[in-house]
Amino acid sequence: MKVKLDSQAISSMSVFSSVTNVTPLDTFEVDSKRIFVVEEGKAPLSVGKNGSTVKLLEKLLKKEVFVVEKSDDPIKMLSSVFRPIMILNGYVSTDSFNNKKVVITLAKKVKANTIKIAETILKRYFNISNLQIEYGKKA
Repeated sequence: MKVKLDSQAISSMSVFSSVTNVTPLDTFEVDSKRIFVVEEGKAPLSVGKNGSTVKLLEKLLKKEVFVVEKSDDPIKMLSSVFRPIMILNGYVSTDSFNNKKVVITLAKKVKANTIKIAETILKRYFNISNLQIEYGKKA
């Protein structure tokens, strides 16, 4: 993944790193929310107990902060986006024109802006522009 970061993104990453002691891999905005991507397993350190670190970051950055764990598996990365809502089922399919689509089944409905973050991550990291969400109960 090769991403160009603007000066605001670099500044936000610096603030994130100094507050959390976790170096973010990437940052971008979706609907005035600042999304930080961190290494797998680093989200709890970044968020802090009861979200205390994220609350501090939101005050410093003057915008809502969202932390996502990086993964090479799109379903696993999306599970970080939708947490604590569980992905009951998920897979990547490819049609006859080699277009990829991610299909997931969530345990509960999620907010539209969270779906937009998920779609942005799929495009940015996996070059997948189609996300299909279904809702169901755990079997």
